[in-house]
Amino acid sequence: MVRLFSLASNRFPVFRILVDAIFGMTTQYLSAVSRMAPRYAYGRHRGPSPFFSHRAAVVVSLVPDPRHDWIIPLTLRSSHMADHAGQISLPGGRTEPNEEAWQTATRELEEELGCETCGLQPLRELSPLYIYASKHWVTPVAGIFETAPQFKPNPDEVAELIMLPISDLLKPNAVRTITIRRSTGSFEAPGFSINDHFVWGATAMILAEFRAWCLNERKFTS
Repeated sequence: MVRLFSLASNRFPVFRILVDAIFGMTTQYLSAVSRMAPRYAYGRHRGPSPFFSHRAAVVVSLVPDPRHDWIIPLTLRSSHMADHAGQISLPGGRTEPNEEAWQTATRELEEELGCETCGLQPLRELSPLYIYASKHWVTPVAGIFETAPQFKPNPDEVAELIMLPISDLLKPNAVRTITIRRSTGSFEAPGFSINDHFVWGATAMILAEFRAWCLNERKFTS
């Protein structure tokens, strides 16, 4: 199905516009995102989102680092959180009235990691995803810090601050697949390994699109 979308989009520009409008995702990176979906997802992340879903935003923020050039902060969510407890995620949260995605993402970044975001410059907006487990329509944004901020994670929300070197994300063999077992059964999940952690699901899908954009535009590849 993804291959058919790609072929049709290349031959018929109107089809590309239609798919972008329906799925809220640029067809250029549709295959990169879809490949990272857990096997049980059945394409539900592409939307459209139900009318009762909540708007949210997360941020892929690039932080200068003398050892790795650039790193991306991720969070291990506290075990008592209402949604996605104990999972690895990008900083972010639910959108408040009259907020744009960038405002939501930077506000949540400040709240979760206790850092100033005045030096964070926007890079681009990524494709929105519907997180059906928590009923959120999430818009990811990407930004870059001019200088590295001081992080003071909020212990009520963050169990651990995890730094992902962008050089690791851009490696040819960065993607791997593991079997995740639940009480209801097991399933295959593609994702990224970071030290002793494995990032999968929506966070991995967002990182996959950002990775595809970096490789396509030759950003942060040297």
